Amino acid sequence: MLSENQGNNKDTVLVVDDNKNNLDLMLVTLSEENFRLLAATSGERALKIAQKVQPDLILMDIQMPGIDGYETARKMKSELGLYDVPILFLSALNDLNNIVQCFAAGGVDYISKPFKKEELLARVKTHLRIKHLQTGIRGERDRIETILKSILPNRIIEKLKEGNEPEPEYFEDATVLFTDFVGFTGLIKESGASTGIEQLNKLFSAFDEITNHFGLERVKTIGDAYMAVVGVNTKPDNPEVRAILAALKLREAVQYFNDQKISDNEWALRVGMHTGPVIAGVIGNQRIAFDVWGNTVNVSSRLESISAKNSITISNELYSRVNQQVLIVDKGEKDLHNWGKMHVFEVDNTLKNIAPHLLELYHELNVNQLFDAHKQESDSLLNQLFDLRSSQSH
Repeated sequence: MLSENQGNNKDTVLVVDDNKNNLDLMLVTLSEENFRLLAATSGERALKIAQKVQPDLILMDIQMPGIDGYETARKMKSELGLYDVPILFLSALNDLNNIVQCFAAGGVDYISKPFKKEELLARVKTHLRIKHLQTGIRGERDRIETILKSILPNRIIEKLKEGNEPEPEYFEDATVLFTDFVGFTGLIKESGASTGIEQLNKLFSAFDEITNHFGLERVKTIGDAYMAVVGVNTKPDNPEVRAILAALKLREAVQYFNDQKISDNEWALRVGMHTGPVIAGVIGNQRIAFDVWGNTVNVSSRLESISAKNSITISNELYSRVNQQVLIVDKGEKDLHNWGKMHVFEVDNTLKNIAPHLLELYHELNVNQLFDAHKQESDSLLNQLFDLRSSQSH
């Protein structure tokens, strides 16, 4: 639950005591500091306040009419989710049993009544500092987790957390997609390196959205080449058809990019795809990366290299799995570099017998929205992690 005063520099302290004199004394004592103060004279009222405005710290009396301080604290932790909010109990009941119950109810400290002003302030400040430090540590931990998830699959991260070094794995059936842009070097020369790379980044950001939408995952980019796979870490239904649909949307996205004159240059995509066994795993000791290897990868790359401008070229193996759902054009035998001859096919735009849920998935993706500058900036992983500011905002 988000705090209502998020972004406010003041720490919010909720003081709970049914005795008005005690309540006023604590409020006066705390008012000397830069706190936002909230007050409640019962456990029920405290729960209502904490539900609307999440406090940063709670001072809780034990003996109150209705639900006592112990029960109020337990409800705050279990029902309101205030796990990280420190609760300091105050009571004249200073025997060991009551102190133990305070900690059992979720309290972090116990202050005896009558309290000393200096002691109350010192403990409140100490626990607020601890809370802020813990929040910072959790934030950094979450950021590291996000970075790891952008590099490695979840199953590998879990193995690493368990202290096990992940070994390369063999996958019998995966579909690999390779793309690159025709004449990319010439595009860079015409537009300039900075502009050309900026446009490539826009396209690859859109490619990420598309492949993710259909259940594929990007493995890597190499210059202007883009590689994605399905059947390794992601195993959705009809993976080969999903890969074909993704390739069609990639081509559509590039066409839209050209039609909207986002670039002064004409970008032309070529795609190669093959299905078969692969080996996948983590490589590197200093800069780790997840990668996929094998003949299936090599064939996909070679099919991309012989693909015609704005065409999607697939292998005979992939053809046999998707020809009933997509219109395919037989291109005969082609010579693949350092591989030999292979019977290859091209994918037409026509969808024949696609499963309804996949057809819906295909049509619900509007490529027009993929190049929205604000969306791409807000979706950027780097921006999410580091709150980067656009150069235009300075």
